[in-house]
Amino acid sequence: MVVGNYPVRSDLVELPIFRIRGVNFVNPKAAIWFLWDGVNKVKVDQLSDEQKGYPIASVLTYELFIHRLETGWTLREDGLS
Repeated sequence: MVVGNYPVRSDLVELPIFRIRGVNFVNPKAAIWFLWDGVNKVKVDQLSDEQKGYPIASVLTYELFIHRLETGWTLREDGLS
């Protein structure tokens, strides 16, 4: 077995901006959104069209992953109400 330490390519060093859906305890049907760049998390009132395409910071179960593959789910369908 060979083990090495290689530098990370420069185009892979910076994380993308993720979106995170928060819980609105006053109105559970309304979304609260945060944007996270790997260091800072900022609350936003509404997502822009560009932000709706940002990756979601979440962990999926195997079952949910398969369901999303089978149904053709896209990022833009993730609770954008």
